[in-house]
Amino acid sequence: MVIGTTETNGKRVIAMNGANNSSDLSADYGPASEEDRGASDRCVQFYAGGYVETPEVQGPCVVTLFVGNPDKASKTTKLVTIAGGTETSTDLVAGAAKKIYKFTSTYTNAGAVKFRFDANGKKININDIIIERYVAPEGEQPLELTAGSLVNDVDYTDGSVTLTFNQEVKYDGGAAISGTHQFEDITIGASGTKLNIAYEALDANSSYTISFTDGMLTNVAGDRSFVGDIQINTGDFAAAKQSGETHWGKAIATLPANFAPFNETAPFETVGSLVQTQQNDYPHWVQVGGGDNAGEISADNVTFRSASSSDKVMTYFEGPAKKIYVKITADDGTTGRVKIQETRNPDVKNAPTWRTIRVITQNDLPFEGELELNPDACFVKITPASVSGAIKLEGFRISDADGNFGDDYTFDGIADVIADGDDADAPVYNLLGIRVDASYKGIVIRNGKKYIQR
Repeated sequence: MVIGTTETNGKRVIAMNGANNSSDLSADYGPASEEDRGASDRCVQFYAGGYVETPEVQGPCVVTLFVGNPDKASKTTKLVTIAGGTETSTDLVAGAAKKIYKFTSTYTNAGAVKFRFDANGKKININDIIIERYVAPEGEQPLELTAGSLVNDVDYTDGSVTLTFNQEVKYDGGAAISGTHQFEDITIGASGTKLNIAYEALDANSSYTISFTDGMLTNVAGDRSFVGDIQINTGDFAAAKQSGETHWGKAIATLPANFAPFNETAPFETVGSLVQTQQNDYPHWVQVGGGDNAGEISADNVTFRSASSSDKVMTYFEGPAKKIYVKITADDGTTGRVKIQETRNPDVKNAPTWRTIRVITQNDLPFEGELELNPDACFVKITPASVSGAIKLEGFRISDADGNFGDDYTFDGIADVIADGDDADAPVYNLLGIRVDASYKGIVIRNGKKYIQR
């Protein structure tokens, strides 16, 4: 074992016999429940964080940890699984009592693996780390759902659903996802007994089905499968503004000339501390938010160098619009994600607000294209969800109800992208910038080049 700590003298080995280890469930330092019995009477105690890392072993295997909480406050530590150059972290939550808690995790893959117990900055005890070969029990029960639902009614905002099974599961990919039609991103992962389905850019009033066939979602032995569909249904678009509600926007400096969110009707320079004080004083407005290193306005772009809730370009428009035009670039070496979102009313209480239209990652940059809006949208927001380097918003327009952007609009549907090479697995888009699959027929764009897909 390798034991490390971030502090000098930040750990100690304690003989826990008697005073600090008990078999009595009601006593301090006893097991938290009958299922938590089995800890040895010695431990390593970390004062303020540290770790224990095991030697490398061969999977599949089961790792069991006995974690002692020396205080009466709940503490979250971590079990990190290290395999193939990848680290996967699982939270281990010790309850709010001076007790010993048992945690078990099964690593289902073959090959080399090691484990790290991370104290996560906490004062915590680790009594034992036991690694055993995994052997599937005879007559193992069928893989069945014990918590969660096969039909999930959610709002359209980015989120996730979790389903729990009666035994640990593994998922190696392959599930079919139907119902996607534009930029929806649905990601599936399994950890322990839980299956997590995370989603971004779902459309309102839509239904998505994830279908598992035999051998896709299985128990750790691989001899039991879950076969069936999991459905995600989204609700209505954001509620309309009610009488008396107002939308506020902070004043900003002059925007770049190529920012024409509302063609010729929107002011680019404002006076006073607020763009508007009542809903109808200014039927259109635009604002740029951000800290000292974000939302920098120049003659050519708005640059984001960090990500927070205040870092954004946001617009409000009173009349109907069909689509938006966006151009985003980045400095060399920049990584990050940009969310382009819409809503009818960001101020509505206890209801979904921002719907993600599309997520732009560093793999999409530079990006230039048109995106369809919900017919009821009144707000558009462009936000850096994460950024290391500099992401630049160089162009941004909102069309009228017929999709017209103005007489000076020159974008022809083909982004000016120089590809470093033709990646056959790169995403494919039609001339409107909408991502399409292999069933689409016509002119498509991949790696910045046009192709005819038959």
